[in-house]
Amino acid sequence: MSEQFIVSLITFVIMSFGTLANLFVFLAAGKMGSMNSSFGIITKNQAICNMVMCLIFLLYVCPMQLSDSQSLVNYSRFLGLSAMTVYEVSNQLHLLLALNRLCAVFWTFHYDQIFNKFNTNLMKNVACLIAITMCIGFYEVLGCHFSYNDISWTFVFLNTQNCSTITWYSDFVLNISMVALTLIINLLTAYKAGKDSRNLLSSVGVQMSKEQKQRENSFIRQSFFQGASIFAGQVTYYVTAPLVSNSILLFLDASLWAFMHAVEGGIILASNKEMISVVKKKRLFILFCVDFSKPRGIAIVVVLNNDTSPENYRVALGKYSVRCYASIQEYNFLLVRDSGPAYPCLQTDILFRRHCLIAKVLQNYEAVMFIDADIGVVNPNSRIEKFMEDDVDITFYDRIQNWEIATGSYIAKNTKYVIDFLNDFANYETELPNDSLHGSDNGAIHMFLAEKLLPVGALSKSQCRQIYENSKTFDDLFSFEACIRKLMRSESKFGKVRILEKGNGWVRDGWLTNNLWNARVDFMLHGWKSSQLREIPVWELRPIATSRNQWFNPFIGEFDLKKCSPGNKTWNYDSRLIGTVYGIQKSLKKIENEVEVMKKKSLMRVDDIL
Repeated sequence: MSEQFIVSLITFVIMSFGTLANLFVFLAAGKMGSMNSSFGIITKNQAICNMVMCLIFLLYVCPMQLSDSQSLVNYSRFLGLSAMTVYEVSNQLHLLLALNRLCAVFWTFHYDQIFNKFNTNLMKNVACLIAITMCIGFYEVLGCHFSYNDISWTFVFLNTQNCSTITWYSDFVLNISMVALTLIINLLTAYKAGKDSRNLLSSVGVQMSKEQKQRENSFIRQSFFQGASIFAGQVTYYVTAPLVSNSILLFLDASLWAFMHAVEGGIILASNKEMISVVKKKRLFILFCVDFSKPRGIAIVVVLNNDTSPENYRVALGKYSVRCYASIQEYNFLLVRDSGPAYPCLQTDILFRRHCLIAKVLQNYEAVMFIDADIGVVNPNSRIEKFMEDDVDITFYDRIQNWEIATGSYIAKNTKYVIDFLNDFANYETELPNDSLHGSDNGAIHMFLAEKLLPVGALSKSQCRQIYENSKTFDDLFSFEACIRKLMRSESKFGKVRILEKGNGWVRDGWLTNNLWNARVDFMLHGWKSSQLREIPVWELRPIATSRNQWFNPFIGEFDLKKCSPGNKTWNYDSRLIGTVYGIQKSLKKIENEVEVMKKKSLMRVDDIL
């Protein structure tokens, strides 16, 4: 087998692999919600650079290696110029990604302003402009052409004393320095992010999970191998290639800088399980062995004080539905223990303090669904993402049995807005009216939202506040809440905050339909306290509102958490509690209509309270 054929085969195999690997990175990044950001923009452009480099070698260099076509060689300097430009752009994008991560960790609350989409595209375009200008100036205007050489079977710079000096500084020194700076920034970011993550989880009594440690280690490995690969490409071209006499080894040494673009696609995929899961989900064919386990970007979080045993909510979370559901859908499940006021959550009321704790935990995940401990899952096929919108950061829901906005469960995204929102709400306990029945966080959320979301001059907002301060009974409290809901009118969206209308939320109280449910209507049910669990009556149940102080277990037998996996969504239900869609919806609609009448009557009490 001739050396010429061997080098062309090596080029074909490596660059074909690189084209596919980087194509998968590009496609996966386009499908990932977490990549719809500045980081995603840079990552996708980096994948494009890698693909262009691979295609230049695959479609141009490989044919030259096989044919020695003089016509191709004569114009090779222009393809060499293109390859060097892509190389420089890629290195600058590496640095930009490192700065992106650095800003996200060290200047979290300024990240959205610095790396918004406009600024990111501007920085990306500036990087391209700098690379193009530099490469044209050094390698075309000054005549240091980067052309195909039939001895090394790859691109080489013009071998003159002047060009050797220019390329030493414009290529080797510049790119080695850029690679070193990128690696240092990435490692510093990884250290700070890991330290902050451990401190945050420690502050709420949670240990870093195995998956979080794996993600941290994967990031460090990716940063190291990407930096090492680019560094190796520079060193082999300038240091070891001139010392090699074997023609195939010379080709490998002189081409390693380009081959690293192919390898980088594999490094990114192997270090990012989320990308791999997207690739697998979309049934893309992969040429190498990888780990297909999915990431855990969303967490379901329950907050309990130290004196409360999970056995009090055994069916809901202790050994049953929520834990199993989280495993099936590959979400994190966190049971956060509240040991009392402690920095940074110094609120005296646990009902307010829990929102501060959620704000701290949230910073380690893409999003969090907070739920009360007595909320259980009945439909494991439903997804949390179903209730999330791209332009909404935090989602609440409207209770069916009254006109309250529930605070016992909400879905929050990891954004500066939400973290500030939750911390502000937790601190709102200092704004509670004195000597009134204020309803703790359940009542306070209404005044808090009105002050935060409604216009400063909103009519009657001060009147609602006055009702809140004069509230002595639950009827007064409900009148206050009705006052606020009237100000909000029928709107459900207030900028980055959304309040799902009745019947559209992810959870409802089971007693509203005598604990009958249906998977086409329900996802989660509220009110599963172990002390209130009762035996199912022998008579046939009807979907009507009954006692709030009892509930029936919808499951038969024990859950085996070892069998809770994405491929096993079959739960054992008690058929006596599965109602008809029509019957359940009819009952809920009847309650909604009754609540609307009650709300109007409650508003009529406003003048009496004032």
